[in-house]
Amino acid sequence: MTPEEFQQQVRAVKQALQRGQFSIAMESMQTLFSASLSDQQKAETHYLTAVIQRLSKQYNEAFKHIDALLGLKPDYGRGYQELAYCHEATGNHQAAANAFFKATHFNPALISSWKKLLTIYKSHDDVPAVSMATQQIEHLQSLPAPVLGAYDLMYEKQFSAAEQVCRQFLTKQKHHPEAMMLLAEIGMQLKVYSDAEFLLESCVELYPDNEKAALAYQNVLSKLGKFPEAVQVARQRLEHNPTSFSIKTSLAHALVGVGQLDEAITVYRDVLAENPDRPKVWVSLGHALKAKGDTPDAVSAYEKAIDYASDYGDAYWSLANTKTYKFSDALLAQMSEQLNSNAIKLEDKIHVCFALGKGLEDRGEASKAFNYYQQGNSLKRSTLQFDIARTEEALNAQQRAFSSEDFNKVEGCQAPDPIFIVGLPRAGSTLLEQILASHSKVDGTMELHDILGIASSLSHQKTPYPLNVNALDGETLEKLGARYIEQTRAYRQGAPLFI
Repeated sequence: MTPEEFQQQVRAVKQALQRGQFSIAMESMQTLFSASLSDQQKAETHYLTAVIQRLSKQYNEAFKHIDALLGLKPDYGRGYQELAYCHEATGNHQAAANAFFKATHFNPALISSWKKLLTIYKSHDDVPAVSMATQQIEHLQSLPAPVLGAYDLMYEKQFSAAEQVCRQFLTKQKHHPEAMMLLAEIGMQLKVYSDAEFLLESCVELYPDNEKAALAYQNVLSKLGKFPEAVQVARQRLEHNPTSFSIKTSLAHALVGVGQLDEAITVYRDVLAENPDRPKVWVSLGHALKAKGDTPDAVSAYEKAIDYASDYGDAYWSLANTKTYKFSDALLAQMSEQLNSNAIKLEDKIHVCFALGKGLEDRGEASKAFNYYQQGNSLKRSTLQFDIARTEEALNAQQRAFSSEDFNKVEGCQAPDPIFIVGLPRAGSTLLEQILASHSKVDGTMELHDILGIASSLSHQKTPYPLNVNALDGETLEKLGARYIEQTRAYRQGAPLFI
């Protein structure tokens, strides 16, 4: 079935639902189930069928379709919202609360789920949760309808549709800060990093007091590997708000990026002294300590994160990723228990699966380890919109764009400083860097993002990257090369060569 035919059928089903014609809607769904559908179309079909069955009070059937839906898309916010409605209708209020929470976790734009959670939090006199939910509802209700709709589309990974709605809104309200930030976030999801950076930089200039925009700008700088700029932005923000927890932690993150580990560790420790119940910050501290080579203290930080949040999967995986950590029987049992919890978040579950796999592999229990690796990979794969055709297209474009002769041209910046290591994951590139960096004339850095940023900046010309590279004149190439040398200077320690 073509996408156009499928959407036409879906519109007919929704119209029947609006008229209360459940039997007619169900007949249309049966027609869809008999057709050849993509996974995305199957998921939407299961979702609509679950809605019809719930409205028809056929809850057992609704649960079956929700199970199938979440098997295809375990990070589908509206799927969890529908699950919550079914649990609520059948009197299982605890399960409903868990499902509403997961719905808002995967799609924070679902006002209906937030309102349900607010009622639940009030019934439990959970003051911090009531405040958080109230603020979120007020924020969502303050957004213009198109912006809220675009957020909803983005969280459900309909990025192109979200971008279209957002751009249409910005043609009428050109400098709406929330719309600018949203369009930048969509750009990040679509890997259009240079556009995202430009939007957020403009937003910060237009609204210098908008803390949310400043944080988003710093995050995009870090995402692009522009850590020196991120440090500068964070320091400027800290001057105006010296007690801000989020600014301090974002500064520490950027400091790690430029290799200023001692200062980063000090900032993390100061923050945790005031706010110890911050498992994510404990893990970030662990990463900084590990980067410094202080593995025992890194392990202690990761274990502290688990003390505060026994379901925090990244902490378990960080322990496993030290490569030398041996999980105790108690921790292995605790991880297994967390996997069976209905409240565990999807990303935590994925990390716990991988950590359990590593723990059991170290014990020689290969079969059990592989089962957990397989489960983790399956869950992770279900959250990705990987398209092999797009990857093949990109690789073919690289082949068309460059020949061996192109690499022999003496053009552009001729600085001898950089040593480029090019390889595939697990090919030994890190080991090669360590060997080269042991030489007194070579600085080791990390996997720098600057080439990615430069390539991204070339992607929106009439002829896109990489097909436009050979058309660049010598002066432009010289400037791009000099820009790379200047941008990467902050990562060097003074040796004439760097990796």
